[in-house]
Amino acid sequence: MQSAEHPALTGLSPEQVGLAMAADERDQRGAQKREVLTELVVAVSFLVAAGAFWLAAGAPSPGATGIGLAVLYAVIARVEFAVGEGYARPVVLAVIPMLVLLEPSVVPLLVLVASFLACLPELVRGQMKPLRVLLRIGDTWYTLGAAALLALAPDPASMAAAAVLVFGALVVQSGLDFVVSSLRMWVGLGIDPRDDRRAYAWTYLVDFLLAPVGLLAAWAMDEHPAAPAALLPLAALLALFAHERRGRLQNAVALQRITEESRDRLESIVRHSSDLILIVDAAGHLQAVTGSTVAFRGGSGDLLLDRVHAGDVARVAGFLTAVADKPRGESAEAEWRMVDTEGAYRHVSVVATNLIDDPRVGGLVLTVRDNDARKRFEEQLRHRAFHDELTGLANRALFYDRAEHALSRRDSHVAVLFVDLDDFKPVNDRLGHAAGDQVLRLMAKRLLACVRSADTVARLGGDEFGILLEGAGEAQAIEAAERVLAAFEQRFELAGEAVRISGCVGIAINGEDVRDVEELLRAADRAMYEAKRGGKRRLAIHDPGAPQLDADGALRLFMSSEAQRAEIVAVLEDPDALTMVFQPVLDLRTGRVTAYEALARFNRTPVRTPDKWFAQAHRLGLGAALEARAVAVALAVEGRPAGTRLALNLSLSSLGAPEIEAVLPERLDDIVIEITENELALGDPQTAAALATLRARGAAIAVDDTGAGYAGLTHVMRLAPDIIKLDRALTTDIDADPVKAALVSSFVRYAREIDAIICAEGIETAAELEQLAELDVALGQGYYIARPAAPWVGVHPESATASRASFQAAFADDHVGSDLEQLMRDLALGAAGSLDAMAAALNADEVQVLPGPAQAAQVLVSDEGGEADELRAAGYGAKLVLPIGTHARLVAYSRRERPWTRFQLDRGRILAHQLSHGGEAS
Repeated sequence: MQSAEHPALTGLSPEQVGLAMAADERDQRGAQKREVLTELVVAVSFLVAAGAFWLAAGAPSPGATGIGLAVLYAVIARVEFAVGEGYARPVVLAVIPMLVLLEPSVVPLLVLVASFLACLPELVRGQMKPLRVLLRIGDTWYTLGAAALLALAPDPASMAAAAVLVFGALVVQSGLDFVVSSLRMWVGLGIDPRDDRRAYAWTYLVDFLLAPVGLLAAWAMDEHPAAPAALLPLAALLALFAHERRGRLQNAVALQRITEESRDRLESIVRHSSDLILIVDAAGHLQAVTGSTVAFRGGSGDLLLDRVHAGDVARVAGFLTAVADKPRGESAEAEWRMVDTEGAYRHVSVVATNLIDDPRVGGLVLTVRDNDARKRFEEQLRHRAFHDELTGLANRALFYDRAEHALSRRDSHVAVLFVDLDDFKPVNDRLGHAAGDQVLRLMAKRLLACVRSADTVARLGGDEFGILLEGAGEAQAIEAAERVLAAFEQRFELAGEAVRISGCVGIAINGEDVRDVEELLRAADRAMYEAKRGGKRRLAIHDPGAPQLDADGALRLFMSSEAQRAEIVAVLEDPDALTMVFQPVLDLRTGRVTAYEALARFNRTPVRTPDKWFAQAHRLGLGAALEARAVAVALAVEGRPAGTRLALNLSLSSLGAPEIEAVLPERLDDIVIEITENELALGDPQTAAALATLRARGAAIAVDDTGAGYAGLTHVMRLAPDIIKLDRALTTDIDADPVKAALVSSFVRYAREIDAIICAEGIETAAELEQLAELDVALGQGYYIARPAAPWVGVHPESATASRASFQAAFADDHVGSDLEQLMRDLALGAAGSLDAMAAALNADEVQVLPGPAQAAQVLVSDEGGEADELRAAGYGAKLVLPIGTHARLVAYSRRERPWTRFQLDRGRILAHQLSHGGEAS
């Protein structure tokens, strides 16, 4: 605890602070008691002295004159005014007539009574504490000395003698008053009275100046008793002057306080301002520094230019000179860099005002604001506007701008390399978008390492990059492209896996046929697709005479939307623009064709894959029309073998479209509607209703490309398809990949639970077909079975034979399927090593077959009881017990403590059942 009223207590413990404050309160109470006791002693001693003086004189009566003078004293005593460093009351105007006209022994007591009468209004209203009455009694001590002097002195023989006597009485009165008051201050309050000597002097001066008036009043009263009444206007005048002076003083004090508060407020605002305020001369010498000094350190006499960045010194010096030449009060603005207290340069904005001719300032006032954060933010916005957020490379806008500047210099060569990744989509599909983003970032670093610092590398979109080479001819461009291709040879480490990504590079160089940026980029784009025609990791140089085709079917980057729409409209209007091929779907259990998938082919240029044509149509709002055209062409092909179904590819967004409804037959019993998995995320209620309508009309629903990485199993479960078509990413090399086999097996089990059929796409080898058939995959299609071809082509004979042979082998007596089936065979034959095989089947460390009945149970080492203790003593953590009929038991042990799973429990029951019907482990 710290006390704001007691700064000296800071740093003490709460107990120490409490004790110190308690001691301080005791000291204050003691001081108050001492003050009251002192005033009480002074008052009592005065009463005793004044009473004894009065009694010694025979207890004379004040008479009417005395009473009148007492009333006059009481009235005048209420008049108080400031004089010099003290305060005075003109009571001497009444005291002198008392001393001259009355018996001196009466005066002290009469003044005491008059003083009490002067306090009476405040006492009645409760505005004065009783202690003030004691103070007023103590204040009347001054009358005793003057009264005693007049009592002892002979009567004056003349007016001059009377005046001398009164002057002497005033001297005695002032001296006694100073002595008594000093004792009261020193003893009662502990104050050194010498500090108030000037205030007493001013008060006594007023008394001496008013004494002649009081003496004249006494002389007049000797002739006319009512003469002292003339003193009342004088007292009123003094009161009026005192009130008016007090008002002026209060106004002056209030004005001074307001001025000081305004000045303090202004100083505080300036001192705590977030801006730095400097006063400098025209040469930049600092005269004053205030405000925020967080980013600045300097004092009077320092040179401002020493705190400015070297690159800005000349500009700042010129700015100060220009402002100094401006008329008084005019301002100017500027920005520069100023060093902060840590030695770093910060951007500041400055407003300078010329106040050199102002005598209160005499210099240039600079208001300096730190805008370094704003500058950095502007730089960030500028960087984001012209750079790719993922890779940090230049974006398309910056690439265009730099290419335009390079082409504007007609005397130099400009080359553009267009780089496209070949195997990027499978990485995204298999490892996820985070891995794809990592590939793009790593590729950006590799491309930067392949070029000069003056060259520009940009990400143009997706997995496409552009490289701008200024001042480079064909030889330099080829060298740069070869370095780029070499960068593809190093594998990428993604998710703990080494992944190879390839790419192709197209090169275009400015010349007669390429004069602007779009032509240059379009030429590089065409060269890149030409490189892709020859395979992966290749480069090609733009040939002006080559046909402008896109080798892999991708859209040209710079084609306008109007031109793209015109291409789709032309396809829809041309009856020969679209044809269909059909790929058989083989039943892996019978070797027979069960269905044909209809696949669109476009007889148009530029040559593109069908998915690019359909994607282009959907972007332009013509997707449903183009799909309807493909469906109509497929349905128009006659001669489909009896008992086979036709699979049609449709997008979810087109299912309920009128164009599709117009071409589909009423009954769809032999139709399969295939929907790619990436469109299952739509979740549109209208789409769900359209699917329900198709099912009601007899169509089967297939989910295409399952496992390609677009949608999860949640979406497949939402659709509950009749056929789940596994993507080629799951089937390729499945015969050598147990992880893929396990995943496909899980899909098979899932399909079995929902009464669906699994179809594997992309079967390329006999080994893949046999492994898929072994996993109980029902249907398959791929190049090993048959390529897409003319209508109703048959499958390759070897694939049908392999399918029938694989399924027939499952009926052989020596066929062994799962490991559990092998174990059951071994148990039935009493093969050696069955205990170890059972332990492996149950994922146990040891298995025993023991005599004696038992109930199925598990025991964990953390359980309570004797069995847990025995298990602990044997060094095991868990035990599974299963009965073998009524005469034996199967016991499995695990060295670590773990609960047994239901899967292991079911397997254990099967083993126990086999053992009870003729199998005994050896």
